[in-house]
Amino acid sequence: MKKGYSIVELMVAVTISSIMVGFGISAYSKARDRQVGRAAAEQVISILTQHQKKANIGDMDCTGIYLGQNISISNPGSVTATSQCSTSSGTPEIVPIPNLTNITSTSITFKPLTQGAAITDDPLNIDFTTTSGSTFRIEVTSTGTIEYKGIQ
Repeated sequence: MKKGYSIVELMVAVTISSIMVGFGISAYSKARDRQVGRAAAEQVISILTQHQKKANIGDMDCTGIYLGQNISISNPGSVTATSQCSTSSGTPEIVPIPNLTNITSTSITFKPLTQGAAITDDPLNIDFTTTSGSTFRIEVTSTGTIEYKGIQ
């Protein structure tokens, strides 16, 4: 009696192993895509929250009556924040957001003293697409709530 495996048994084992590796690579790729989107969302939310706090406490770098913090989002992925006053504007702070191919271009003004946000739609959906092709969403309401809505 010979000990060992037949060629058919080896081919079945290799085929099953290949299928499992394929599923593993696919799952890893999807997890990486979600992480890239989540990182971009966290960066945008951090910028929005930081400037919302500046508006709430009246932290400005302009002169005149303080109107709030204006945030402009533009393609392919940058956020510009500026203090807005009745007679001047502050120095723009421009932050690039990496790994994006598309983002909803919009403008948000966080009003001083927790008066909410001036936005075009309520809620305002900020959709962005990562370099891997996945689309994610952040939602901002007129009361100033900022929420990550995940993959779309």
